[in-house]
Amino acid sequence: MALVVANGTLWLVLAGNLNSGVYSPDADSLGIPLIEAALDSGLILLALGISVALPRSNRIWVILRTVLAVLAASQSLVLSLSWFIPNHYPASLAFSVVVLVIIGSWWFGRKVPDQ
Repeated sequence: MALVVANGTLWLVLAGNLNSGVYSPDADSLGIPLIEAALDSGLILLALGISVALPRSNRIWVILRTVLAVLAASQSLVLSLSWFIPNHYPASLAFSVVVLVIIGSWWFGRKVPDQ
């Protein structure tokens, strides 16, 4: 859910910047950064989905789950830092929240026993 909100925030920021004249009229399409963020978000979701699907019955699986969660958080952090430029701070903040959600979910998820 946090990734959907972050991508929506990015769209609002880019559309608002276009309407307010931050970008020149002959600038490249806004679709390029939106598609890039969507593909990155898909990779983040894939890593998190695999991480959640793995069992916690073996130490190797737990390590692999942690590595996948770290990769997902790292990719979200890269997205956050890439949008940390003037007129794009809300998008950067939104992807920073995704990092915090991933870390928080991992932290609290490791304390829940398997059913």
